[in-house]
Amino acid sequence: MPEPEAGCNPGVEQALAAAYAAQQADQPDQARTLLERALQNAPDDAALNAAYGLLLYDMGALAAALPALSRALMHMADRSDILLAYAAVCLDQRQPEQAEAPLRAYLEQRPGHMAVMIALAENCAARSMMAEALALGHEVMQLGQPPAAFARRYADWLADSGDYRAAIETLNRALQRDGHDVAGWAQLGSYWLAMQEPHKAEQALSRARILQPDFALPTMMQPETDLSQAYVRALFDGYADRFDHDLQDKLRYRAPALLHDAVRSLWPQPPRPCAMLDLGCGTGLAGKAFADMATTCTGIDLAPRMLAQAEKTGCYQQLIAGDVVAECAQLHEYFDLIVAADVLVYLGALEPLFAQIRTHLAPQGLFALTIERHDGPEDWVLQPQRRTAHRPDYLTGLAAAHGLTLRLQQACTPRLEKGQPVDGVLLIFSER
Repeated sequence: MPEPEAGCNPGVEQALAAAYAAQQADQPDQARTLLERALQNAPDDAALNAAYGLLLYDMGALAAALPALSRALMHMADRSDILLAYAAVCLDQRQPEQAEAPLRAYLEQRPGHMAVMIALAENCAARSMMAEALALGHEVMQLGQPPAAFARRYADWLADSGDYRAAIETLNRALQRDGHDVAGWAQLGSYWLAMQEPHKAEQALSRARILQPDFALPTMMQPETDLSQAYVRALFDGYADRFDHDLQDKLRYRAPALLHDAVRSLWPQPPRPCAMLDLGCGTGLAGKAFADMATTCTGIDLAPRMLAQAEKTGCYQQLIAGDVVAECAQLHEYFDLIVAADVLVYLGALEPLFAQIRTHLAPQGLFALTIERHDGPEDWVLQPQRRTAHRPDYLTGLAAAHGLTLRLQQACTPRLEKGQPVDGVLLIFSER
């Protein structure tokens, strides 16, 4: 509770002084009694309500503090301590909407007030207004050095949105300032686990253990034989803006063009209309490659930022964010052409995918894809560069089991890897 303000009437001023003295003497219950007696005589006094509400807030009596803080704010809207306590209580009482207007009004008068911006960001997050929460969080992080607890919450919002790269960068910056934040190191470790970077996760979690020896480390994730959706989404969302340039100019990416020419060899006169499904469409390179064939095109991709680039091509009538197998299961359309250009390298077992292909492939339709070749006994393996290679016989066997016929199989070089040609295979299947 702050010291009493000048300008109060004598009775109120005396009560405030006595309550403040009691609180200073570590007698909060006595201070509460004094303020409650004073409020019986002056229930609308702003200073009394402010002192009483802040005292109850400090005592943890949050529900009881809410009415007093609300009355105080009506006359003391410029007091950030009252506003911040009120916003925190509203969050605790699951009434965040009540605090929105005073928080915004305060920032209109005092833009850049970090604590109030943090409160508004948390208010927005509590109401699932995540775009604004993220925008405010970004501004807060640019202002200077926010509390470590907020940096962790902001990082969690980023991770929940799928942007693990930005979440990791946020925590790394925060931990550079405060390397003793055990919770921050643990949270960073969990993000690296989600990104399937077990060694980096172990480094972060070990730092937490050094700082707090009794910290319970989670079981270290061993290198997976498949890639998590979080890893793939974060990889490509962080890559979206420069994806086309790097892929085409640096990696000599040719998968869409190779598939187009192969499909054209089987379809000198493509069916009209021709509905196309682009699995893992990314920025829309396959949509552009098949624009002369497809009359309608649906794209599916895990990474929302990649889809935003694909939308700019104008080649797609529908773009869907999500896992290709799960989203296929939600579709009801049939497609004359289904394309998976350099996409299966981010999948392991393909049985669920082929089941969906068989469901959605129109009569006489084609399923055209590229893979990276694996010649070992396993059906597929996760390579050191974190791309999956498949055995061609594995795919032809799956196709036969799902009623598809192999129409074309040929070696190809879909891209370069560290300047060397990637050993790939192009396959096209059709409905029997």
